[in-house]
Amino acid sequence: MICSPRPRPVRARRHPGATAGKRERDSAILESLVNPSHVRDFRGAMAGWADKGIIITTGTFTPEARREASRDGVPPIELLDVEKLIDMLEKLELDLSPTITYEVNHEFFREFQG
Repeated sequence: MICSPRPRPVRARRHPGATAGKRERDSAILESLVNPSHVRDFRGAMAGWADKGIIITTGTFTPEARREASRDGVPPIELLDVEKLIDMLEKLELDLSPTITYEVNHEFFREFQG
């Protein structure tokens, strides 16, 4: 199952002067969460077809969804959210290129406004 809520972007950015492989991750609060009902629905759909499942989302999972995925007595479901997905892509260096991001300091320019 692939859940695709509409989250705000999560950016990994490299700051000038940072050493290779060192970066600061700027994580926005995601607007959409995968809840336990999604996990239960998926588990129901895989009944009789699979012994284990994985849910991948571009959002994140609620704490309740995480507990539901690892509940005893039912087939386990691995949860892969956007942060874990980015970490995996970075580790594999798969289709990623480091970039430098600059942010404008609007306070600096206010003194020049007429």
